[in-house]
Amino acid sequence: MDPANDASGASGTLGRLRSEHRRTLRRARRVEQLLRSGGAGRLRAIELRSLQSFAAFLLGAYAGHMSAEEAAVFPRLEQEFPELAETLRRLRADHAELRAMSRDLEKLLSAAASERRDERLFVLVLDLAELMNLHFHAEEHAVFGWLDRLQATPQSSKRSRGPRRASSRRRARP
Repeated sequence: MDPANDASGASGTLGRLRSEHRRTLRRARRVEQLLRSGGAGRLRAIELRSLQSFAAFLLGAYAGHMSAEEAAVFPRLEQEFPELAETLRRLRADHAELRAMSRDLEKLLSAAASERRDERLFVLVLDLAELMNLHFHAEEHAVFGWLDRLQATPQSSKRSRGPRRASSRRRARP
C-alpha cells in the first residue's frame, strides 16, 4: 500500500502511522520491563524468546513501516513543504540507526550465551526503546502536523507540482 496515495487520504495514513507507533512503543516497553524485572545475571528463556520475537518484529513489520515512510510519506512532504528537508533528513538518519540497532540485536541474540552478551542485550534494548521514543515524538510533532496541514489544505491551494502553464484563453477586450 502506498501511504501517500492511500484511498483514505492523509488522515487515514496519519491514523495508521500513529497506531503503528503506539503498538511499536508498547512492544518495546514490554520487552524493556521484562528485562528490568529479571534482575541481574543471565537472561531467562522467557526473556530470550521475547527478545527474539522483538528482533523479528523490528526487522520485519517495523522495517516495513520505516520503508513506507521513506518511500511515500517523506517524499510527499518534501514535495509539498520543502522547508521540512532538514527534519526529514534527521528522521531518515534515525531510521538508519534503528535498522543498525535491530541488526545488532539479532546478532547478539545468535551469539553464545554469556553474562557479557546478556548485559549488552539489556543495554541495547534500553537504547533502542529510548531512540524509538525520541524518534516517534519528533516524527509525530514535526511530520504529523504537516500531514494534518496537507489534509486540511484544499487541493486547489496546495503548492504546484511544477511550473504553471499560462492560460491558453485570452480575455476578450471590452
